[in-house]
Amino acid sequence: MSADPHQSGLINRNIYLKNRRTGMRLDDVTWTALREVALREGIAPKQLYARIANRRSKDLSFTVAVRQYLMQYFRAAATEEGHAEAGHGMITFRRAA
Repeated sequence: MSADPHQSGLINRNIYLKNRRTGMRLDDVTWTALREVALREGIAPKQLYARIANRRSKDLSFTVAVRQYLMQYFRAAATEEGHAEAGHGMITFRRAA
């Protein structure tokens, strides 16, 4: 196994859930998305983690719950209504030539 923690593409970080430390391995893009969502929602990342933990199905690991939450968050933003709320306007698709 390589000594470089970034070679696998996963980054291990400690987070706190209900005052308990736990480790989570996610890729850099997912860690960045978590920070962006927390910033957009006006909350600290630890508050976002708590929100996800409280809403997750107990049969899911926290890591899977994080990925699902982010997917649902960005899917909602990608709707026409989500684009309008963000001030992006209508989505137009071009046909391939």
